[in-house]
Amino acid sequence: MLGTAILGWVLAVAALMAMVIGHFGDHDLSWQAQQISTYAATAPYDSFVTASMLLSAAAIVVVTVLVSKHGLIGSGYGVHMVPPLAGAAAAGLVMVASYEETAASLTMLKHAGFWSIRQQSFHDAGLQVFFYSGVVLVTALGAISILRGSVLVERLLGGLILSFGPGSFLLMRTSWAEAIGLAGPTIGLQQRAALICLWLAMVCVLVIATGRLLKRTEASGC
Repeated sequence: MLGTAILGWVLAVAALMAMVIGHFGDHDLSWQAQQISTYAATAPYDSFVTASMLLSAAAIVVVTVLVSKHGLIGSGYGVHMVPPLAGAAAAGLVMVASYEETAASLTMLKHAGFWSIRQQSFHDAGLQVFFYSGVVLVTALGAISILRGSVLVERLLGGLILSFGPGSFLLMRTSWAEAIGLAGPTIGLQQRAALICLWLAMVCVLVIATGRLLKRTEASGC
């Protein structure tokens, strides 16, 4: 089981590193204005951004195994919510990676051909499925950790995880960037801020799971 947790850590860190590398290179894109999907479709290191999406999907699956099969953040009826939500989030990410963005704006989409519109539709659907499933998943994991945490640290981490769910939604859907004085389009900044919240929530779950596994290893004398 400890190997599963280590795999989760490797996938989570690799996903973050690949996303960062994917933003390098000489290009005219602005990470504040352009969405991650635009980088995955047109940036010089676009393959790294796509790889980050797939690695994140794999990390979600691993975390789900730790939670649902091994009960590493607690047990109860609420845990049964995790697999379908995580499956939807992972499937949404795979859709986003598989059907790359063909139009970065509605204006561009209006002038695109049928197949481009069709591909963009699948891309957008995958993004919506991933994001909303991810927000609900993180919120559920946070609540489970608070209610089923065996020590205070686990419950505190649960509160942090719980805050990342609605926090991610607000970062994606509100005009907070304008409120702090940032000018121009900020959809890229909002999207990255929202997604880093979901990533941090996954890391917090891994912290809880790894801590419980280490305690079990010590208790068994291995």
